[in-house]
Amino acid sequence: MDPATRRPVTVRAVLLGLLATTVLCALTPYNDYKIAATYVAGNHLPLGSFLVLSTLVLGVNVLLRRRWPRWALQPGELLTVWAMTAASSGLPSSALFRYLPPHIIAGWRYATPENGWGERVLAHLPAALQIRDPAAVRYFFEGLHGRAALPWHLWWRPLLVYSVFCVALLACFVCLSVLLRRQWVDHERFTFPIAQLPVEMAADPGPGQVLPTFFREPSLWAAVAVQTVIHTLNGLHRFFPSLPEVSLYGNQILGFADRGWRTLNGTWLWVYPLVIGFSYLLTNEVLLSLWLFYLLYKLQLVVADGLGVTPARVGAGYGAEAFASQQAAGAAVALVLWMLWSGRQHFAAVLRRALGGPATAGEAHEALSPRLAVWGLLGSLAVMLGWLVYFGGDVGLPVGVLAFAAASSITLTWLVAQAGLLFVQPVWAGREVLVRLFGSGSFSPRGILVNSQIEHLVGLDLREFLLPHLLNIQKAADPLGVSRRGLLGATVLALAVGYLVSAWATIDLPYRYGAEVGLNNIWTYNMSPQLPLKFLESLLTAPQQPQASAWYQVAGGLLGMWAVLLLRTRVAWFRLHPAGFIIASGYPLRCFWFSFLLGWIVKNAILRSGGLRLYRRARPFFLGLIVGDCLNGALWAVISALGRIRYAVLPG
Repeated sequence: MDPATRRPVTVRAVLLGLLATTVLCALTPYNDYKIAATYVAGNHLPLGSFLVLSTLVLGVNVLLRRRWPRWALQPGELLTVWAMTAASSGLPSSALFRYLPPHIIAGWRYATPENGWGERVLAHLPAALQIRDPAAVRYFFEGLHGRAALPWHLWWRPLLVYSVFCVALLACFVCLSVLLRRQWVDHERFTFPIAQLPVEMAADPGPGQVLPTFFREPSLWAAVAVQTVIHTLNGLHRFFPSLPEVSLYGNQILGFADRGWRTLNGTWLWVYPLVIGFSYLLTNEVLLSLWLFYLLYKLQLVVADGLGVTPARVGAGYGAEAFASQQAAGAAVALVLWMLWSGRQHFAAVLRRALGGPATAGEAHEALSPRLAVWGLLGSLAVMLGWLVYFGGDVGLPVGVLAFAAASSITLTWLVAQAGLLFVQPVWAGREVLVRLFGSGSFSPRGILVNSQIEHLVGLDLREFLLPHLLNIQKAADPLGVSRRGLLGATVLALAVGYLVSAWATIDLPYRYGAEVGLNNIWTYNMSPQLPLKFLESLLTAPQQPQASAWYQVAGGLLGMWAVLLLRTRVAWFRLHPAGFIIASGYPLRCFWFSFLLGWIVKNAILRSGGLRLYRRARPFFLGLIVGDCLNGALWAVISALGRIRYAVLPG
């Protein structure tokens, strides 16, 4: 679309978006940690923002188009509301506030005379980053129940201190998204599968119609109906166990007893219709990579066990085996270097502009000017580095942690943009890779703890972090002709409101019910906040020396990724995509690999039997699989709240 014809963001769309953002951020902690239903956010197609958009399109706009057509929400307004709610939806969840309050206060809950954490571990954490008041700690985990008022006066200081880093991180993502957009959207033509759905949902219905073409496809509603039957049976089975169920998530490989092959026991064969639907939108080479690299990773475990080798486990992060974690870290670094090289002309032009050079073509229609984006990125990085150095003391460790965090963020955003992965997590933790490479003696205990704390808050559970949302939003603005700059401004406003509401909601909830006695997420309130403390304790108890094997694994991952990328560009018949290699050993592919395999089989069967014509005819059905899972997830979240029996449709 010609940039000159882009429509501005309207005031009523922004107000609707702020209202929806406030409601979602206030309710998310209650839904996720009290009811324990399907997460309101939880991935990069957030259930909450999908439900808001569906309600506006299927409910509000149908009524308005029939009775008061002049007042109907236009496509750009619908997209604005979706963008604001999608970007802010992760704040009260894993993108930030799921972890921030527990990490501030949990240390002194689990410090005992027996483990000696108070003297050995927590003494290294600056006072500004923790709450140690006994009553405040006890009431957080056991609930106030009218015994006292919520001690907000103790929370302001750590919240403000952490907010310096967190706001700088959000600003970094905003600037980085603008710098990556043109390279990925205009030059490399990434598909952005997740952005396709809200665009089609918000499209103009056309003269005389009340629903977009997307919702007038019978095969889409056939898919929704099938899933509704399945989820209804499965949900009712939770209430009435005598009723049958259609097993989607409980299947796994069992029965191998032989050495080597026994490592396949417990492999999940979970079926997510939504993932099969997204598989239909992916290129064959990406889809093949996502399940094939997982099987190759499992094959490595088979061979290792057959040889009598027990791989070391990770001590931090969301991977499993240390060798796979280190290989993936090297691969991520290689991929970022490859991106910089392949986009060198674009990035060089942006850098020249930032240093006072001539304006680049079309920069007036970017969400931010290149100059502001570059200097904003550098400024936010400087703030984060300064924060880590000030509170952690070390210099080398923060530089390394931020470098690996940047590699994680860019690599995983690349996976969302190309492969449409619903949620992504790095299988490595930067501080653990650095400790294995250089030894724990190279860093101070204080530096290790502070960097571990901040990395665990914002650098590991990236299942719904901001950067992919920002790229999806800017991509979605193009087909609907919405001003990128106006859309980003509305999104930033939603982030500001969502930040404040999320802080209140995630602190109020445990004091109201008790994190240990009244809430239903042991990972959030018990296991997760202890991990940085246990990591430092393990290093104090058994200091680690530099490991040559870690250097080999990181170098192997780096060289392996470069080899795959070079083969893709130099060898015509080599089309294996590296997407699956980076996250093969992580939780997302453990959940989704089988669904990707099923999607690959079905998609290729359709293409072979009916070609592109049948592929296009079948597309609405597979989009219906996405819609069906999302609508049923929202429905069962409400039923779970009323019935107090959890039935989650999407991954927990």
